[in-house]
Amino acid sequence: MTQSVGWQPTLIDIEAEFARFVPTFRGGKLVRELIPDQPAMALNADFYFAGDRVIAELKRMETDSRDAYPERVTKAYRHFGYTTADMMGHVLRGEPMPERVQARLRQQIANPLRQALRKANKQIAATKRQLRVPGAYGLALFANDSNFALTPDDALSILSSAALGLTECHVDGFVYMTPNVYHDTGDDIARSFWIPLYAEGKEALSDFVNPFGAAWIDYAEKLGAPYSERWAGDEYEPALLNARPIESFRRES
Repeated sequence: MTQSVGWQPTLIDIEAEFARFVPTFRGGKLVRELIPDQPAMALNADFYFAGDRVIAELKRMETDSRDAYPERVTKAYRHFGYTTADMMGHVLRGEPMPERVQARLRQQIANPLRQALRKANKQIAATKRQLRVPGAYGLALFANDSNFALTPDDALSILSSAALGLTECHVDGFVYMTPNVYHDTGDDIARSFWIPLYAEGKEALSDFVNPFGAAWIDYAEKLGAPYSERWAGDEYEPALLNARPIESFRRES
């Protein structure tokens, strides 16, 4: 989905809006309403679509804000004994960041996503048991809320690798979406992504995820300005490689 220059984003409460949206799509239910007697801290997923036999868990990615990133860069340089002058060479003169500094920063960005995927896997497994639907699909939804250090390409790579590392995987597919973080791919157009990936042999889950995503985009569009265009399928793939989060928008004079 794209927006033109001069447009200003309308930030949404992702968890609250998803809780309002889900009941409008194919009879979706909030799991907490299906299991009302569960303790407040019970290990449950968020949503269940009985007709499609899909259990979905929503995770907001907000732990790495734009304010935290410069501090992380500074700490990573200092961790390996580099001086402030070394760091300024990268920041001001465009000198290459040392590989071990890059690796440390990638690890710090990756850890919250890996942890979120592992927890989502446990929540989906627990909900399968609680609802007695062992054959249900498990869908993990990762919404970038305010993580400006995370690119879509990095997110997909991290999540794919983390999913392969699960010893007992209940996540049959995941979606990386960016409702509150827009991206520039070099054409001065703000883009929001909804990107699904599926486990091998679970591609049939796309019969649910694709209309689910289209319905969510319709819903989200009503919360702000209309999108100027939409891409689907392979159309957005080249854009992913160059997509960078937009930290601030310039206003039209």
